Amino acid sequence: MITFPTTPEAFVAYQEKGINRKLDDFELKLADAVVDLTNISYQEGVDGKENSITIEMVKEFLRLRGKEDNKKFLHIWESICWWCDRAYMAGKEAAQ
Repeated sequence: MITFPTTPEAFVAYQEKGINRKLDDFELKLADAVVDLTNISYQEGVDGKENSITIEMVKEFLRLRGKEDNKKFLHIWESICWWCDRAYMAGKEAAQ
């Protein structure tokens, strides 16, 4: 598992090892954004704040825009939010 906060290099290496291939350009850009979001979630956990990057927040965002049926987009965000949740929990543990 990745330790948080993390770097794009560590996150990409972990992902590439797990899927046994290099990430493509889109995946590399997405990984960079995911690292930023996970590090925000980690810091929120450290600071004792509520995690602001959750799947519930994303679903509400999509619902308000009439795009809740976009399954591909939602699937990507489910993965991002899973990582953010792991980082948030790591931040909470680090704060103890």
